Amino acid sequence: MSSNASGPQLTRRAAIGACLAGGAMTLSACAGGDDFVELEPGTGGTATFEIDDISVGSGGFLQIDKNAVIVTRPAEDEFHAFSGVCTHQGCTVRMRESVIHCPCHNSEFDVTTGDVLAGPAPTALKEFTIEVSGSTATITM
Repeated sequence: MSSNASGPQLTRRAAIGACLAGGAMTLSACAGGDDFVELEPGTGGTATFEIDDISVGSGGFLQIDKNAVIVTRPAEDEFHAFSGVCTHQGCTVRMRESVIHCPCHNSEFDVTTGDVLAGPAPTALKEFTIEVSGSTATITM
């Protein structure tokens, strides 16, 4: 935070940091979207969720050991997990229509690869391993 004669002020970077440092409720509020669900957080570098929790064409958001993770389901039997933090300035990303979108500066990422579709983000989102077994999926960072 910075301060001046009128007292402390919350900068945009500090507000974004609050989203990243907050609990699951804060993160869901920061990373929500039209077709977006909040998933249970994980620990120890992994998280498991019911695949039916995410409908085809939508996504989900969770924390694993305080790391933001976005999950996409572009097709019936296709799931992907990426860092939920934009590579431009660290804002929390969300699903918007058929892309992963950063609301801070409008970067967009592919839901199947995490590749940058529109900048200013300089690099793709980091992808995590996701394995589906029966009705559950497990993400490993």
